[in-house]
Amino acid sequence: MRRHLYVIVLLLTAVALGGFLSSHLHPGGRYEWRFSYTIRPLCREVEIDIRPWSPLNIICLGSHGVVLVAVLTTDDFDASDVNTTTVLFAGAPPLWSCLLDVDREGDLDLLLFFRIRDLQLEPSSTEATLTGYTYDGTCFQGSDSVMIVPCRPEVMETTEGSSPETVSQREGLVTR
Repeated sequence: MRRHLYVIVLLLTAVALGGFLSSHLHPGGRYEWRFSYTIRPLCREVEIDIRPWSPLNIICLGSHGVVLVAVLTTDDFDASDVNTTTVLFAGAPPLWSCLLDVDREGDLDLLLFFRIRDLQLEPSSTEATLTGYTYDGTCFQGSDSVMIVPCRPEVMETTEGSSPETVSQREGLVTR
């Protein structure tokens, strides 16, 4: 009974890991067990471009704007197969997306728009990752470099004997 339980546990483990377990009965009643498993990458690597058409991928984390990220179509990946409801860029879902030829290679790339204040990046971040799934369930991810910069105050004003304040502080939009 114990041997049968051991075999069942091995079989279930093999199936759970995506492999298979086989056995061979040798003359004399001895069994030989073989476990086969194909190692697959966790997610397919895709090419992305943060802030396409810009040589620098500058992101100001305090900004109320959006950042564009392109998922590029390549010879082995079609960006139009991306299920945009599964996409996250630095932990943020897209606000909007469209298909257009971003890299001017004659194919459609996926352009996604993300709200900057939703990004889960740190001031020290040097790379950001986009993850998601295609419509057939294939996991993918792509990374690109980023440069995080502090946001500039809108307009600095000083009056005699006072410290500089921005327009938003003066208007009561920011508390000190």
